Amino acid sequence: MALLVGLVQGLLLWFLHHAVVDGVWPAMGPGWWPAFYLMVVLLPPTLLLLWEQRTSRTLQLILGGMALFLAFSSRALLGELPVPGTGEEPDEVVVLGYLLPLAAAWLLAVPFLRASLEGGRWPPTYAVLFRSASRSYLTLLESAAVTLLFWGLIGLWSALFLTLGIEWFRDLFTRPGFVYPATCVVFATAVRLVAGSDRLMDGLLDQLLGLLKWLAPLALVILVAFVVALVPRLPTLLASGERVMDSQWLLCLVGALVLLLNAAFRDGESEPGYGRWLAQALRLAPPLMLIVAVTAAYSIIVRSTELGLTPPRIWGLAIAGMAVLSSAGYSYASLRRGPWLGALTRVNPGLVMITVAVLLLALTPVGDPLRWSIANQRARALAAATPEAREGPLAFLRFDAGEDGRRVLAELAGGKVAGISPALQAEAAAMASLPGRGAKPALSPDVLRAEVARWREGLRTLPEDSPVAAQFEASLDQSLSRLVTEAGAGEAPPPLWLVLADTDGDGVEDGLLIVGPRPGAAARSHRYLPLLPTND
Repeated sequence: MALLVGLVQGLLLWFLHHAVVDGVWPAMGPGWWPAFYLMVVLLPPTLLLLWEQRTSRTLQLILGGMALFLAFSSRALLGELPVPGTGEEPDEVVVLGYLLPLAAAWLLAVPFLRASLEGGRWPPTYAVLFRSASRSYLTLLESAAVTLLFWGLIGLWSALFLTLGIEWFRDLFTRPGFVYPATCVVFATAVRLVAGSDRLMDGLLDQLLGLLKWLAPLALVILVAFVVALVPRLPTLLASGERVMDSQWLLCLVGALVLLLNAAFRDGESEPGYGRWLAQALRLAPPLMLIVAVTAAYSIIVRSTELGLTPPRIWGLAIAGMAVLSSAGYSYASLRRGPWLGALTRVNPGLVMITVAVLLLALTPVGDPLRWSIANQRARALAAATPEAREGPLAFLRFDAGEDGRRVLAELAGGKVAGISPALQAEAAAMASLPGRGAKPALSPDVLRAEVARWREGLRTLPEDSPVAAQFEASLDQSLSRLVTEAGAGEAPPPLWLVLADTDGDGVEDGLLIVGPRPGAAARSHRYLPLLPTND
């Protein structure tokens, strides 16, 4: 039955692939195709990880709720993505800004759901939650490794037969009709086999956590040394009102300590095995972590106040906030009497639930970091008094805020904002006219002429071998020059057809340049460029 889930997932991915290539539903227009992809990618692994509860009414409601959330969320935040295969590149700012929080929320939420269904209670007990999380993550890692090994063997198979001049296996193994079903079936099989090996998973987990916990004392030494060096400098740094330091390294230190302390704490039902003095010394780590986390949060706040909000800074603020909450909760656990860090059985679940809530909020229009950043930078541009102060917000809207940011910049450039100054309008228009990052460099006239001549060598005329009429030469060269400029020098030309026919019955021949799909693009991505005769 689990294999059937993998097979259905693979066939659905194959169907979506062909929908993109052929331009049929559901990839015939923007809006819904991201939702279909996300549902097909996420729902089957969720079901496989929660397989023992597959007949549960609660699980069915959970899967339905996930599908509805993905449909609503992707429609709201990814609805303007171009359809794949049309030649338009998706905006990485929008795509990564959505997929990374979604993946993190899924990884955190699935163990919680699994623990609740297995334990039959909400919230689940900490021991059940710990076991669920560790087994879920080990299952995913091992299944991914098995799938990669499978494809390594398939590649070896193909390569061996290629040495004999037999290409049939390579052609078979690279077809979407094989790639999608095979990958999903192998992954589903691995998930179920790994999930059934409890003793093996417990052994691997014991070994991994046993090794990690002995890195905690080294992390404590690093933490103490850093705090001793940091504290004397803090008053001067804070009084200056400037960014203290790069917060990413401070947050990495806090994150490493959280991981290592949890490796020693495990499910909270056994002693860490450090011995009395070392266990007591490690109780000092969380209060020192709090100093580092607060310093990191202050640094990001100063940076955001100075330069405005961007999606990375908003996520930095969110991560720093979680670091402060974690450090405060771990400090509470370390200072309480009783078992070593015993209060983590309440602190950790609360932190996970808060994190999931923040991630899910970011996947809605209300909490979308990109929209908050655009609104903040727009306000900064309107309030700025000097060109230097306006340059940063305008550059963000032009280059780093996706299509929504460019739309706001166009509104500023067009003077469509109440109270906008002429200076800001002119600066916005100048910024909007700049080429985007990654734009093709301008070609010299000699290079452009050579590239146009190279592209014309592959031009076919319909009717076949018909000469290009003199009145279309100038228009044809202009169209090819534009296409070459868009593609860049040295790029392989697409298929080109020049149709010459009297299409309107006026006795005068008309010209239509048909541009085929670029190499690797969908088969339907043709362009049709009418040619204007020079005598008109």
